[in-house]
Amino acid sequence: MTAALNRLFGATRWVHNEYIARARASYEAGHGHLSGYTGQRLVVTDGRANPETAWLKEFPSGVFRGSVTRAATGHQSFIASTSGRRNGPRLGRPRSKKKTARQSAEFPRAAFSIRGGWENTRAHGVGQLKLSKIGPVDSHDHA
Repeated sequence: MTAALNRLFGATRWVHNEYIARARASYEAGHGHLSGYTGQRLVVTDGRANPETAWLKEFPSGVFRGSVTRAATGHQSFIASTSGRRNGPRLGRPRSKKKTARQSAEFPRAAFSIRGGWENTRAHGVGQLKLSKIGPVDSHDHA
């Protein structure tokens, strides 16, 4: 199961970094902010249709949409900061996710289920966390 999660984290990282690269290119070309919706279409939807990146179909698109949305918010905050529309200190450009950093993927509510209740997903419980297109995942007691 860890191999499937590692592939998911890698795909999420690729989507995030691809949006950041396209948003930076759009901004530097003078086209302004690349919206989250447009970014989702360019990176996720068109990426799934492209034979070179068809491997994106293996994973739930909701995870990718969330990654693009967070990256778009960061890029929009950067632009607002540089133009003076945002209060506070100036922000730097959004950074690309690195393979060596802590990996994360945020699943929307419809992309996971908890069988037996959240309190039962502990080490000796009977509950089970199931991720869309990934399958059941071992959970750890973080309490």
